Amino acid sequence: MYKISIIIPLYNASIYIIRCLESVASQRYPSLECIIVDDGCSDNSVALVSDYISNYHEHIDFKMVYHEQNQGLPVARNTGIEHASGDYIFFLDADDELGKDGIAALAEPLQTQVLDFVIGECIHIENGCPRHLEQSYPPLPHETIVEGSDILYSYIRMKWHIQAWNKLINKDFLLKERLFFKKELSIYEDEPWTFKLACCAQTMGVTHHSCYLYHINPGSLSHRRFFPKLLTYIKLVLSTCEDEVRYFRKEDDYVVINFLEARKRYYIDTLFHNKDSHPFAKRLYYETSHTLAAQNFIKQPLSQKVKNFHAILPRWVGFYYVILLILVQKHTKLKLTKTTQFFYFLRATALPY
Repeated sequence: MYKISIIIPLYNASIYIIRCLESVASQRYPSLECIIVDDGCSDNSVALVSDYISNYHEHIDFKMVYHEQNQGLPVARNTGIEHASGDYIFFLDADDELGKDGIAALAEPLQTQVLDFVIGECIHIENGCPRHLEQSYPPLPHETIVEGSDILYSYIRMKWHIQAWNKLINKDFLLKERLFFKKELSIYEDEPWTFKLACCAQTMGVTHHSCYLYHINPGSLSHRRFFPKLLTYIKLVLSTCEDEVRYFRKEDDYVVINFLEARKRYYIDTLFHNKDSHPFAKRLYYETSHTLAAQNFIKQPLSQKVKNFHAILPRWVGFYYVILLILVQKHTKLKLTKTTQFFYFLRATALPY
C-alpha cells in the first residue's frame, strides 16, 4: 500500500480551514500524512490548525511547515513537496474539501500497477449548491488507463481539468520531471504545471468518484477580474507552455499548437471584453509570439487555417482578425446556433476557445 501526502497551502483561510481538515480526517485510507504549509498567515488560521492537530489522535499524520512571510501559493506547494514523505502527492486548497473516500478512490487503480498520476471527478459548490464540474467533451471512461501521447491529447480536448488539485501524483515521477510550480505566478499557476504534466506523463488512471469539492468563493484571488500584473502573468503562462512544446519537440504537432493558440484567444477575449483591460488585449497579442502557429500553418486542416490565418498576417491586422473571429463566434452562437453551414465553417475546430 502506498503512502499518500496531502499538501494544503494555508494563507488567511480561518473561515474554511477546519472544514478542510475535517474532510481530510474523515478519509478512511490507512496510510496518509497531511502537510499544512503556513504561508505567512496574519489571521488566526495557524492557531486553529494547531489546536485541531493537538486534539487529533487517529491514523493521519498531520504536520505543520512554516514560511516566515507570505511567498504565494506556488512556493507553498513546492515547500509541501519538499517535506512530503509519501509515495504519491495530492494538492488540496484550504478553502476546498475532499470528497467522501476520495483518496481511497484515487488510490484504487494503483493496486494493479504503478501510474504517473490518477485523476478523479470534481463537484463545484456555489452558494451551497453542488454541481459537477462542466466539461466541453465527454469525460474519459471510468477506470481507464490512458497512456503515452493520448494523455496530452485528452488534456487538450478538455477531458480532464487543468487544476493541480484532485490529482494523485507519483512523487518519484514528479521529482524526476521537476514538476514544480513557477514561483513568479500568483494566479494561473496551475495551467503551465498541468500542461507539462500532460506532456511528460506516460500513464494516467481515471476514476469517476467525486474526490474533490471545489467551493467557489467570490472574493478569492482567482475570481478577481483584473489587476495590473495580470498581463505579465498571462504572458508568462503562454511563454512557459511554448517552452514546454519546444522541450518535448512538439513544434510540428498542429493539435498542440492549435491548443496554445486557443488559449491565447481565450485570454485575449477575456481582456478585450473587460472595459478596464481592453488595451491589454492588443498588448498581449503583440507581445506574444505566434511563430509556432505560422510554422505549421500549411499542414493544418482548413478549419484550423481559418482560425490561425492571423499568424501569417502583420501583427496589427492579425489582432483585429482574431477579434473578428471571437465576435463572430459569440454572435453566431446566439443568432445562428447550428443551423447554417457558414456557422460550422467558422466554428469548426477540434479545440474549444
